[in-house]
Formats: sequence, C-alpha cells, structure tokens
Amino acid sequence: MYGMTPHTSPLTIARESISMSKETGSQVFQTVAMVSMVAMALASLTSAGHVLLRDLNRKYEAEKGNGRGR
Repeated sequence: MYGMTPHTSPLTIARESISMSKETGSQVFQTVAMVSMVAMALASLTSAGHVLLRDLNRKYEAEKGNGRGR
C-alpha cells in the first residue's frame, strides 16, 4: 500500500526516466524517456489533426447546405 504514487502524465514518466538515466548512466531509462516523448508528440499531432479535420468537414457541410460547393 505504501508504493509509488501513480503518474498522471507521460511527461512525468519521461522526466523521471531522464533523471534516472543521468544518475545511473543506463541507456534503458534514456530510451524509455525518448519513446514516451515521441509517443506524446504523435498523440498531440493526431489530436490536433482530428480537430482541424472535424472543423473543415463542418465548414464543408455548411457550404454544401447553402448550395455552395468546393
């Protein structure tokens, strides 16, 4: 019951992995940090792209309803 508290964000895990790799000199922790940072970046880009695509589709549908197409 007195274990580590759960991490709320992948960025926290990446920061801790980087600090562990500096303390221990282990490449494994540095690799975990880099992989988690790349995963966060891809997730952010996917989320932003989804929002932009949704807005463009709404605009297209509104113009299509008014008789104006692309």
